[in-house]
Amino acid sequence: TAANYGTGTYTVGSGDTETAQLVVSTPMVLGTARIADTYGNILDSTTAPIDNFSSGTNNAIVIDVTKPTIQTITAKKNGSAISIPDPGQPPNIVTVAKDDRVEFTFNFNESTKLSGAATLTLNSGGSVTWAAYSDKDAPTATYTVASGHETAQGVYLDITGYNLNGNKLTDNPGNSPNDWNSVYSPNQINEPISPGTAFTADYDIIVDGVLPTVDSVTTTVWTDVNNTALTTGDGPYGIGESITVKIYFNEPVTLSSTTLPLDLGLTGAGNLSFPTFTTAAATIQQSFTVTNGDPNGTGFLDVVGNTLPDPAGTWVLADVPGNEMETRTITSNISANTPIV
Repeated sequence: TAANYGTGTYTVGSGDTETAQLVVSTPMVLGTARIADTYGNILDSTTAPIDNFSSGTNNAIVIDVTKPTIQTITAKKNGSAISIPDPGQPPNIVTVAKDDRVEFTFNFNESTKLSGAATLTLNSGGSVTWAAYSDKDAPTATYTVASGHETAQGVYLDITGYNLNGNKLTDNPGNSPNDWNSVYSPNQINEPISPGTAFTADYDIIVDGVLPTVDSVTTTVWTDVNNTALTTGDGPYGIGESITVKIYFNEPVTLSSTTLPLDLGLTGAGNLSFPTFTTAAATIQQSFTVTNGDPNGTGFLDVVGNTLPDPAGTWVLADVPGNEMETRTITSNISANTPIV
């Protein structure tokens, strides 16, 4: 059937040459075929016009066979860049605590588009939502450390899983429409993140979102009125005799701002005060002397209410990364360890 045009299909192959403007660069090879008009006049030139594909509407065709790849992943802590030491230098170990933010920047070889939210799984027990974006070569995703998140001893933060959740991460974000499987089909990313190696090659980030707690309160040293050590801890204790109280935490802590008042129900001696300290310790201790007016043997010695007092903006117990104590309940009180009268 005669027509003043012909059609054919070109399928882009992964090994094709990229170009910003597709053109027919060689004469047509007809072989035994021939092109003729309705009068039988045969086409005598198979050379395409110089401006083929370059004029008219939507005729500028770009051939792109390069898949988007992540070249590096960089990080910030709470908005500040984390430095990477030079080769041969000691690692820059950074610790992040509860509510700290780690912002990942994914540096691609070209601009990309993420059609919907993806999920990144971390080895700290946390995850990151990578929000949809368009036309970015350095998109970001932010991880906020939650209570209980932590990396294992000797292990640094890394991305261990990647899930596009059915969405597409592609190049050529300027195409319109830029839908997967459309006539403007972009290149989809291949293996965007290698779990376990994506991040730790450059960064040494420890995640510690575990908050300090009180494991137990005990008594460890008992002396009589002559300051002579006693061999038993259960008493009873009279005026002038001394008892040392020790608090055990689940991890080393510091005490700042003001002293920690421990209420033992001592109406005569009052609260037992623990002074501030800046060198982290997992145990602290303080002694008191029984005075006139203290309990008269009607019950065992214990921390009143089975809890540390409400700090009310005064004393602050925090671990080394800076996580402040929130749960003040004492897991094991004095009487559970030594019943003192």
